[in-house]
Amino acid sequence: MHLVIPDNYTYVLLAASSYALLNAYQSRNVGKARKAAGIKYPQVYATKEEQEANPAAYAFNCAQRAHYNTLESSAGMYFGTLVTGLKYPLLAAGMGAAYFVGRIIFTEAYTRVGPHGRTKYGGFLGGTMPYLFALTTAWTTFQMLELKF
Repeated sequence: MHLVIPDNYTYVLLAASSYALLNAYQSRNVGKARKAAGIKYPQVYATKEEQEANPAAYAFNCAQRAHYNTLESSAGMYFGTLVTGLKYPLLAAGMGAAYFVGRIIFTEAYTRVGPHGRTKYGGFLGGTMPYLFALTTAWTTFQMLELKF
Protein backbone atom coordinates (compact mmCIF):
# COMPACT_ATOMS: atom_id res chain seq x y z
CA MET A 1 0.00 0.00 0.00
CA HIS A 2 1.23 3.44 -0.89
CA LEU A 3 -0.07 6.30 1.18
CA VAL A 4 -0.82 9.35 -0.94
CA ILE A 5 -1.87 12.62 0.63
CA PRO A 6 -4.41 14.32 -1.65
CA ASP A 7 -3.81 17.85 -2.92
CA ASN A 8 -6.73 19.31 -0.97
CA TYR A 9 -5.76 17.61 2.32
CA THR A 10 -5.06 21.09 3.68
CA TYR A 11 -8.82 21.44 4.19
CA VAL A 12 -8.76 18.30 6.30
CA LEU A 13 -5.97 19.75 8.44
CA LEU A 14 -7.94 22.98 8.79
CA ALA A 15 -10.98 21.05 10.00
CA ALA A 16 -8.88 19.04 12.47
CA SER A 17 -7.24 22.24 13.71
CA SER A 18 -10.64 23.73 14.42
CA TYR A 19 -11.14 21.13 17.15
CA ALA A 20 -8.34 22.75 19.17
CA LEU A 21 -10.13 26.10 18.81
CA LEU A 22 -13.35 24.43 19.92
CA ASN A 23 -11.61 23.08 23.02
CA ALA A 24 -10.18 26.51 23.84
CA TYR A 25 -13.61 28.12 23.39
CA GLN A 26 -15.29 25.56 25.64
CA SER A 27 -12.52 25.80 28.27
CA ARG A 28 -12.96 29.57 28.37
CA ASN A 29 -16.72 29.13 28.61
CA VAL A 30 -16.29 26.79 31.60
CA GLY A 31 -13.81 29.17 33.26
CA LYS A 32 -16.20 32.11 32.98
CA ALA A 33 -19.07 30.01 34.34
CA ARG A 34 -16.88 28.73 37.19
CA LYS A 35 -15.97 32.28 38.17
CA ALA A 36 -19.59 33.47 38.00
CA ALA A 37 -20.71 30.54 40.17
CA GLY A 38 -17.85 30.88 42.67
CA ILE A 39 -16.89 27.21 42.31
CA LYS A 40 -13.31 26.75 43.48
CA TYR A 41 -10.72 24.40 42.01
CA PRO A 42 -10.34 21.41 42.11
CA GLN A 43 -14.12 20.92 42.40
CA VAL A 44 -15.24 19.56 39.03
CA TYR A 45 -18.99 20.16 39.38
CA ALA A 46 -21.25 22.20 41.64
CA THR A 47 -23.13 20.13 44.20
CA LYS A 48 -26.90 19.79 44.12
CA GLU A 49 -27.11 22.17 47.08
CA GLU A 50 -24.94 24.75 45.30
CA GLN A 51 -27.10 24.48 42.20
CA GLU A 52 -30.30 24.99 44.17
CA ALA A 53 -28.88 28.02 45.96
CA ASN A 54 -27.23 29.62 42.94
CA PRO A 55 -28.49 29.49 39.32
CA ALA A 56 -24.95 30.30 38.14
CA ALA A 57 -23.80 26.99 39.67
CA TYR A 58 -26.32 25.14 37.51
CA ALA A 59 -25.08 27.04 34.43
CA PHE A 60 -21.52 26.07 35.38
CA ASN A 61 -22.48 22.39 35.52
CA CYS A 62 -24.10 22.67 32.10
CA ALA A 63 -21.04 24.38 30.61
CA GLN A 64 -18.76 21.78 32.19
CA ARG A 65 -20.88 18.90 30.90
CA ALA A 66 -20.97 20.35 27.37
CA HIS A 67 -17.17 20.52 27.41
CA TYR A 68 -16.76 17.00 28.80
CA ASN A 69 -19.21 15.64 26.25
CA THR A 70 -17.08 17.10 23.47
CA LEU A 71 -13.87 15.72 24.99
CA GLU A 72 -15.44 12.25 25.03
CA SER A 73 -15.53 12.22 21.23
CA SER A 74 -12.42 14.26 20.46
CA ALA A 75 -9.98 11.38 19.88
CA GLY A 76 -12.33 9.71 17.44
CA MET A 77 -12.98 12.99 15.69
CA TYR A 78 -9.29 13.70 15.14
CA PHE A 79 -8.63 10.16 13.93
CA GLY A 80 -11.75 10.01 11.79
CA THR A 81 -11.09 13.35 10.15
CA LEU A 82 -7.47 12.56 9.30
CA VAL A 83 -8.12 9.01 8.05
CA THR A 84 -11.28 9.78 6.07
CA GLY A 85 -9.50 12.75 4.55
CA LEU A 86 -6.92 10.47 2.94
CA LYS A 87 -9.52 9.22 0.46
CA TYR A 88 -12.31 11.78 0.80
CA PRO A 89 -10.72 15.09 1.79
CA LEU A 90 -13.64 17.38 0.99
CA LEU A 91 -16.12 15.08 2.72
CA ALA A 92 -13.90 14.91 5.81
CA ALA A 93 -13.39 18.67 5.85
CA GLY A 94 -17.12 19.30 5.44
CA MET A 95 -18.02 16.86 8.19
CA GLY A 96 -15.35 18.39 10.42
CA ALA A 97 -16.76 21.87 9.80
CA ALA A 98 -20.27 20.61 10.58
CA TYR A 99 -18.96 19.09 13.82
CA PHE A 100 -17.26 22.36 14.80
CA VAL A 101 -20.35 24.49 14.13
CA GLY A 102 -22.65 21.90 15.70
CA ARG A 103 -20.57 21.74 18.89
CA ILE A 104 -20.57 25.54 19.22
CA ILE A 105 -24.37 25.52 18.93
CA PHE A 106 -24.54 22.56 21.33
CA THR A 107 -22.36 24.35 23.88
CA GLU A 108 -24.30 27.60 23.74
CA ALA A 109 -27.67 25.86 23.95
CA TYR A 110 -26.60 23.51 26.75
CA THR A 111 -25.07 26.35 28.77
CA ARG A 112 -27.93 28.83 28.29
CA VAL A 113 -30.97 26.54 28.19
CA GLY A 114 -29.82 23.45 30.08
CA PRO A 115 -29.73 19.77 29.14
CA HIS A 116 -32.93 19.94 27.10
CA GLY A 117 -31.26 22.53 24.84
CA ARG A 118 -28.56 20.10 23.76
CA THR A 119 -30.28 18.81 20.65
CA LYS A 120 -32.22 21.94 19.74
CA TYR A 121 -31.13 24.69 17.38
CA GLY A 122 -28.81 22.47 15.35
CA GLY A 123 -26.70 21.10 18.19
CA PHE A 124 -27.53 17.57 17.07
CA LEU A 125 -25.24 18.20 14.12
CA GLY A 126 -22.16 17.95 16.32
CA GLY A 127 -23.51 14.85 18.02
CA THR A 128 -24.05 12.87 14.84
CA MET A 129 -20.64 13.50 13.29
CA PRO A 130 -18.66 11.09 15.53
CA TYR A 131 -20.93 8.25 14.40
CA LEU A 132 -20.69 9.24 10.75
CA PHE A 133 -16.91 9.50 11.06
CA ALA A 134 -16.80 6.00 12.57
CA LEU A 135 -18.50 4.74 9.42
CA THR A 136 -16.40 6.74 6.97
CA THR A 137 -13.19 5.79 8.77
CA ALA A 138 -14.08 2.11 8.62
CA TRP A 139 -15.00 2.42 4.93
CA THR A 140 -11.81 4.31 4.10
CA THR A 141 -9.68 1.79 5.97
CA PHE A 142 -11.42 -1.09 4.23
CA GLN A 143 -10.71 0.52 0.86
CA MET A 144 -7.06 0.97 1.79
CA LEU A 145 -6.73 -2.79 2.37
CA GLU A 146 -7.06 -3.25 -1.41
CA LEU A 147 -8.48 -6.72 -1.01
CA LYS A 148 -8.69 -8.75 -4.21
CA PHE A 149 -11.60 -11.16 -4.50
